[in-house]
Amino acid sequence: MTKVIPDAVVVLVDMVGSAKMERLMGRSATAALKSEFMRLIVEQSINNNGRMDNFYGDGALVIFEGPTNKIDACYFSSSLLSTIAENNQNEKGKCNAIDLRTGIACGTIESLYNYRFFSGQAINIAGRLSDICKKNQVLVIEPIAEFGKRRGLSFSAGVTLALKDIGNTLVFEFIWDGTERGPSGETISEVERFESIEPTISEPIKFNFEVKTLTERQMIRDMDLPLMIEGVYAPPSAQAHVWVILQDTYGNYYLQNPPVSLLPDGRWIATNVLPGHGIVLFHFVRVGSGGHANFLQMVARRAWGAFKSLPGDSEILNSVQITRI
Repeated sequence: MTKVIPDAVVVLVDMVGSAKMERLMGRSATAALKSEFMRLIVEQSINNNGRMDNFYGDGALVIFEGPTNKIDACYFSSSLLSTIAENNQNEKGKCNAIDLRTGIACGTIESLYNYRFFSGQAINIAGRLSDICKKNQVLVIEPIAEFGKRRGLSFSAGVTLALKDIGNTLVFEFIWDGTERGPSGETISEVERFESIEPTISEPIKFNFEVKTLTERQMIRDMDLPLMIEGVYAPPSAQAHVWVILQDTYGNYYLQNPPVSLLPDGRWIATNVLPGHGIVLFHFVRVGSGGHANFLQMVARRAWGAFKSLPGDSEILNSVQITRI
């Protein structure tokens, strides 16, 4: 008997340059570094509803199941790379910096000996993606990118690549670190990208809501999944920086990412809103270029809150109250 997982998401994470590390650092020091690497993978797997299926010295295979597995795999990759990037900045990490290559794919996989290890084309594709990654890059296939985009995550445009022994595959880069790549591959920070898009509409923007209030029961029901909220605004095609900010019973604010999408037809969509217990208000906040840059820097630092005041160039366009029932 074997176990078949029909819609698994697999993440293959590979440490860059481990052979060179062992030559320069020695066996014991390299083993200690790999042990820390393994600990972080296990920790982030558990935190993001996955499990490490295999660790092979300088890399790991992590498997995700369930209805949110595509987004869980992206959050795992982002959390792991962000944690390692922070560790690389301390005194120990500067001397022994870790860089990763990550591939994410999905599909049917089947268990091997003793139900512990798995095999399947999704694992082969994730491995090929990992092989062609640059340092600290995350490459994914189309179903992962399309699902992630609907939840507010950022991906590059798709590129068709001929993967060895796989064939032509549409590949996307997951923008986990708050940057995107220009046409020549150069890194463009989110601050630089958005600073070049100044609002051109000077008149006030009016936000209307399809849902005026949210109940605490709805909040509890939906807490395991990010919320998507939508409505209409006027005038259509207005350009502005608008963010969702949550407020708790103590007056603390919490930033939600990504910013609100203003669609040209006059609709707006806020995705990946993650309310917790104690939240009493959703604020839709328009900010100028300074406040927008500040929020983007907070996103890059993963500093979501709590903070006591909004930027000086903020304007609360509208609010949604959460009622207790």
